[in-house]
Amino acid sequence: MYRLVDSRLSVEQQCLLRELIDAIPDPIFIKDSTGKYLLCNRAFEHLTGVATDAIHGKTAYDLFPAQLAESFTQRDQELFDRHSPVTSETWVAYPDGRRACFEVLRTTFLGEADEVVGLIGICRDVTERKWSEAALQESEHRFHDIMEFAPIGTGVADLTGRFIEVNQALCQLLGYSKAELQQFTANDVTHPEDRSRDAELKQRLIGGELASFQLEKRLVHKDGHVIPVLLSVVLHKSPAGKPMFLIGQVQDLSEHRAAIQRDHLMSLVLDNVFDGVITIDARGIIGSFNLAAEKIFGYRAEEVIGKNVNLLMPQPFRAAHDSYLQRYQETGQKRIIGIGRELSGVRKSGEVFPLELAVSEMATPEARHFIGVVRDITARKDAEEQIRYLAYHDALTGLPNRFLFEDRLSHAMSVARRDRQEVALMFVDLDEFKPVNDCFGHHVGDKLLQEVARRLKECLRDSDTAARIGGDEFVVLLPNVESLPGARLVAEKILTKLRQVFELDGYQIHISASIGLAISGGSGDNEKELTRRADAAMYQAKSSGRNHVSVARNDTDHSHDWAI
Repeated sequence: MYRLVDSRLSVEQQCLLRELIDAIPDPIFIKDSTGKYLLCNRAFEHLTGVATDAIHGKTAYDLFPAQLAESFTQRDQELFDRHSPVTSETWVAYPDGRRACFEVLRTTFLGEADEVVGLIGICRDVTERKWSEAALQESEHRFHDIMEFAPIGTGVADLTGRFIEVNQALCQLLGYSKAELQQFTANDVTHPEDRSRDAELKQRLIGGELASFQLEKRLVHKDGHVIPVLLSVVLHKSPAGKPMFLIGQVQDLSEHRAAIQRDHLMSLVLDNVFDGVITIDARGIIGSFNLAAEKIFGYRAEEVIGKNVNLLMPQPFRAAHDSYLQRYQETGQKRIIGIGRELSGVRKSGEVFPLELAVSEMATPEARHFIGVVRDITARKDAEEQIRYLAYHDALTGLPNRFLFEDRLSHAMSVARRDRQEVALMFVDLDEFKPVNDCFGHHVGDKLLQEVARRLKECLRDSDTAARIGGDEFVVLLPNVESLPGARLVAEKILTKLRQVFELDGYQIHISASIGLAISGGSGDNEKELTRRADAAMYQAKSSGRNHVSVARNDTDHSHDWAI
């Protein structure tokens, strides 16, 4: 609960405060205890499509659809009943029809007699986060192993809530090992007071009433302390539409909850926005540095206030910044001011990282100031890169998968046709791989596949490609081969490598491989035909006793396709 700004502030101070609030990209509003709007910033004006002066004195029912206004009113009343900050999420349509999801933080403020006279609301656009979560969940469905790389706690549970699989982030959050969590249900680690609401939403999800649900709840750590989290749950169904299992992600809200405790309106606005806010003067000297900026850059405010803002920039921008600032003040030529851009920043540790920066200008009668709003987009960039990588690589071995292999094969064949070269293709199938899994366990089998991938790469040139296209099936692409004997020599080298003993987890494992080799150059040869002949040659090698190379003849008579 906070006290509204002292009315004795000077006109300049009030102007500075208003400019600061207007510079923040998140919509901000202030209401009295009857629900009438007293003040808002430009971002809120853009959201409603109504001018700031016209908003004053209106209620939510004057600005939003009735159902949405009723929801806002209920949230306001919940705040007044609880006398503590309330956070909620809601979807809102802009005047141009674009829909956005906002996370809204509401807190009360006091009048001069210490009575609650109204509330302050800060809205953060979390639409991009919603879509990013959906993209990650889709990638997780397609690539099972991606869950392990997720930066937030993720778990898969059966319809009773018992954990089937959990990632390391969830284990770290709750203090349990994977084996321990897989003995529990989600209910076992949920705070007793939150279990009924959680169960109700889960049943509505399974029953088809909800496509997904999101809930702020409390989890209980192994040592007993309570963790506030934001839980997001989706239901995975079979192709026939039968509910199969639940996928949940939990975001630790501990730091977020701690960050909203401030005792002044300006501190409330500046210290609780989700982005770094930095103010500088006309010479580039830092005047303020909020908590989010401290977290992003790794400096405490007292370490940077009074220093040039170019401290936060990598070269060559650091050396050129002062001249950019001077040129703007002399000519009005804008490079960043008023234009949001993706740039690079540098942390106290020296780490260079990607960020989004929006700069606005604030002028008072005495001086000119600039406000920079900074958002660290490292996690988003990492997630995008991870999704791109997993789309084209095998999660277990790191080798290219079928999609990337087919693309490289198509490219190699195009180059070969253009430059009158030949391309060799091998299908490599491990002999008796199943007994390895049966005798030593799948974890040893997985390590064996990883070691096979490493040995395959040792046999190849940088321009060659080894890919995993199935359980124990690999392919090798040799572009620009000089002759069939040369390609066969590589195949024999692979065969020799794979016959060498594998020492894994204290076991000595012996395997072999059956290799089918085909080389391009025949009439009508294309990717499909070359693949067919190499695959058929591999099956010929298996049927002929395994542990050797079978070479497909380069002609069109399928009845004489083989030379052993």
